[in-house]
This record gives sequence, structure tokens and C-alpha cells, in this order.
Amino acid sequence: LLNTLWALIVVYTVGNLYITVYLLRNAIRAINDEMFEAARVDGAGAFARFRHITMPLLRGSLVIALLFRTITAFQSFDLPYTLTAGGPGADTELLSLLSYRTLFSYVNFGRGSALAVILALAGGGATALAMDKTVTVTVDGQDRTIHTFGSDVAGALRSAGITAAP
Repeated sequence: LLNTLWALIVVYTVGNLYITVYLLRNAIRAINDEMFEAARVDGAGAFARFRHITMPLLRGSLVIALLFRTITAFQSFDLPYTLTAGGPGADTELLSLLSYRTLFSYVNFGRGSALAVILALAGGGATALAMDKTVTVTVDGQDRTIHTFGSDVAGALRSAGITAAP
């Protein structure tokens, strides 16, 4: 059981690692070196620079990378089917493989379609959670919380009737 599952996890991770590495490498390259130099001049150590400069600026790329990994994990069908066919028994049977078997092997179209819809809703829910942002602004001495989807914080502020001063 554990050997089969670990083999599947290792193959999946190694096979999909390049996208995450590419995303994070380009995000790190996009960080301005002057920020690190200013922090170094102010006396910040390596961990403080990582914690206060690198991680906040990489947060968006990390969310996108996690979102990609989550969606591909939900859609993963070929790897478990090719390597283990969901076995031994049903130990490595993912929801996509169960949906396929229910639809085509057991010819139960209602249940198989319901499983496919659950799979699609789970992927959509993961996307919505990853893209939801909450912004708290202070207007006239009162805190207002604004929810925005994606990176359109300025649009969410405008729709809430808040104009930013230049």
C-alpha cells in the first residue's frame, strides 16, 4: 500500500516540478535588487530579508503555483491509471479514476457523471479560494473590509465607492 502510493507521489512530483520551479525562478528574478540592498544597509540579516522582502513578493506566485498543483492533482488520471490502474485494490484510485471506472466499466452513467461534477466543483472551489483576496481600508476613520477576486484590488475599491488619492 505505502510503496505504491509513495511511488505514485514521487513520479507525479518529479514530473510536474518544472512548472513550479519555472514560476518561482521568474518571480525571484523580478524582485528588484535595490530592495535587498536597502534592507542590507538598514542592518537586516539574510533571514529578515527573506521573511520581509522575498516571501511577501513571492506570495502571489506561490498561490498560483499551488493553484496549478491543486488543479492538476484533481485532474490527474493518466498517472495512476498507467502505473497502478488504481490498485492494489483501490489504494491509489483517485476521484477521476473512480469516475472513469464508474462511467465506463460499471456503466453507471448517473453516478459517474455525479462524480465528474464533484471533481469539477472541487477544482473550481480551489480556484475561487486561491484567488479570493480581502483588503481592509480605513475610510473616514472607519475600517471597511472589501473582498476581491484575483488581483483587481483597485476595481474592488472603485466598486465600493472608494477613490484613492494620487
